[in-house]
Amino acid sequence: MVSPALADDQVDLARMFRLLGVTPNIAVAPPLRSGDLTWLVLASLPLAAFLNALGTKIGEESYAGLRELVVKASSRPRRIHGSPPALLLHDERTGTVIELDSNLPDEAYRALLEEDLSKNAGARLRYDVARRRWQAVVEGIDHSGASTTGRR
Repeated sequence: MVSPALADDQVDLARMFRLLGVTPNIAVAPPLRSGDLTWLVLASLPLAAFLNALGTKIGEESYAGLRELVVKASSRPRRIHGSPPALLLHDERTGTVIELDSNLPDEAYRALLEEDLSKNAGARLRYDVARRRWQAVVEGIDHSGASTTGRR
C-alpha cells in the first residue's frame, strides 16, 4: 500500500516530468527490510535528446523545470549519511548516469545542457563544484582521486 503523501508526490513528479516533455512510467519499489533507502527517483530515458530539448528553450527556463523536479525529488526523507542523489538520470543509449541533487548550483544545470554524453558512455557523472564541471566517478574514487564515500 502506498501512503497518501507518497501517492501525492508521485502525481507531482509525474506532472513535472510531463512538463519537461517526458511521459513517466512510475513504479513503487517494495520497501527494503533495513529501511536504509526511503526515496529515490530514477529516470531512464534517451538523455541526449531530453537535454537537447531542454537546451532549445530560452535562458533560465531551459533548466528551471529540471531544477524544480530535483528539488521535489529531494523533498522526501532519505538517509542522512550516504544518501543517494535525489534524482538519477540514466541514458538508455550510452548507459551514462547523471546524479542530480537539490544543492547543485545554476552553473551545473547550464553545464549539463552542454555536456557531451558520448565522451562518458557508461560512466556515472557528478558535478564537481570546485572544478565547475561534470566528471566521471569510479565507485569509491572520483576523477581527481578523492574518496567519494559519503556525501560530497
